[in-house]
Amino acid sequence: KEANPALPEQPDEIAQSVRECYDAGAALAHMHARDKDGVQTNSAAVFREINRAVRSKSPIIIQNSIAPALAFAKKQFNTAEQGLETLEAKPEMCSLDMGIGVLSVPGLEHYLAWPRSFLFRAAKMM
Repeated sequence: KEANPALPEQPDEIAQSVRECYDAGAALAHMHARDKDGVQTNSAAVFREINRAVRSKSPIIIQNSIAPALAFAKKQFNTAEQGLETLEAKPEMCSLDMGIGVLSVPGLEHYLAWPRSFLFRAAKMM
């Protein structure tokens, strides 16, 4: 929120933002999550809370991200495996990241890998 105070971080904020998107014609909402401190998380409990709040405000299709949560400020990076926890929140859809990704912030690069074996297993779970 330091960079953009309008960023919806908490479940009620996300639900309201999704409702506005739905009213503007969106059919699907892709979700990432942050904990109460604003740190990215893959917590199924947080995703369940977001999904419930969104569902209470609109019938939009909920798509949870399985991307690993990355807390750059704390140098904490979840793995692809940890990203699968979001599936426990039972969304209608999930994204499936593929291949290799590089995330860069000043002074730090983080490499993400989703190997073929992981992709097949994750897709089967979905």
